[in-house]
Amino acid sequence: MEAAASLHDGDVGSDRIRRTASRTLGVEQVKSDIVNRLSTRAKYITFSLIPLLVVGTILHVTAGVVTYREVRFEPDSLTGVTVYRTRIGRYPGGHRSRTQLNTRGFPDREYTALPPKGACYHVVLAGDSFTFGDMTDGELTWASLLRDRVAAIHREGCVRFFNVAAPVTTIEEQSRRVRETIDILEPDLVLLGQYQNDITDLTNFGSVAYVPATDSAATTNWGLRLRAAIPGYDSPFPRMLTYLAFKFFLETGTKVDVLNRWSVLADSSNIAYASKLTGLYETFYVGLLQELRARKVRFGVIIMPSKMDIMAHRYPEGAFFEGLARKHDVPFYSTDAVLDANRRPMPYYTYDGHFNERGNRIVADAVYRWLFVEEQNPFGELRQAAGQALAPTYVPRFPK
Repeated sequence: MEAAASLHDGDVGSDRIRRTASRTLGVEQVKSDIVNRLSTRAKYITFSLIPLLVVGTILHVTAGVVTYREVRFEPDSLTGVTVYRTRIGRYPGGHRSRTQLNTRGFPDREYTALPPKGACYHVVLAGDSFTFGDMTDGELTWASLLRDRVAAIHREGCVRFFNVAAPVTTIEEQSRRVRETIDILEPDLVLLGQYQNDITDLTNFGSVAYVPATDSAATTNWGLRLRAAIPGYDSPFPRMLTYLAFKFFLETGTKVDVLNRWSVLADSSNIAYASKLTGLYETFYVGLLQELRARKVRFGVIIMPSKMDIMAHRYPEGAFFEGLARKHDVPFYSTDAVLDANRRPMPYYTYDGHFNERGNRIVADAVYRWLFVEEQNPFGELRQAAGQALAPTYVPRFPK
């Protein structure tokens, strides 16, 4: 009996062990199945992401190639003069431009062998990259087209245009360039081209309002502040999409206002900062104006908006420039309306903020009409020097 009981107990124990082992194996099997299923799903997800990663990489690389911009100064091996070259797009057939500079660095002929002034009327154009004609061939900028049109139409008179503009310059530098050349060029009229970023460019490195970053404060440089404030500012694909969106909005007349980020005058959080910059700008402006008036040289301004201003249907800096001109009795012409009326095709480069060839033609046409055609005559002595004036009803048109 004891042996039978012992045998029974052994069977029961073995059975318990088998059941426990079976349960353990079942749990392990379940775990294994779960792991296998998760592993399979992870593989599916990974494989499904590969095409997206490939497409994303292609888009990123393509955006970098398409939006690539390059600016360089290089000596011409044949003539020895410096040539300003630009490039948009790192691919064959991308946009290229070439502008020959004189020995002073201006997009103009040499000043060392100018003929005597005599009875000729001299007009000096000053400004930043928009008056210089950045990203466009030197002979196709609005300043060059204006010069050529006046020479072609007013053959009996003598009006000479000179361009002392340069990219990335502020009114501080622009005033200095006018002063440096005033005795050489003997201007009767100085026309200052004004653009949207002329106020914030006073914070560029080396300019009067530039302050580097410190442990306790950010830099005053507006460009660096923009990069810090806008996510993806320097990422090629978001930048490409932004450029294309701007083109669509501008050409379709869709009102999209991003000026609170782009314009210091539209940013309500920077009122004191904007006031400081506009005060500095006016100081340089008035200083140049007074010097020119003391020399009996006329002064006028040509105001040019950015594509963001056209897109927003407002131009805060333009209003400031116009107010400054009225305050100091300076003739002015704003190209805002004519560019707004010619939105399509867009008068700016798609992947750059400057006027394209069409934009330069539009501005040259508009400025010509202001100076020589419109009934309001801000510079009568210029029209006299040009010789036979065109009838006020005649409006020359550049090819579209």
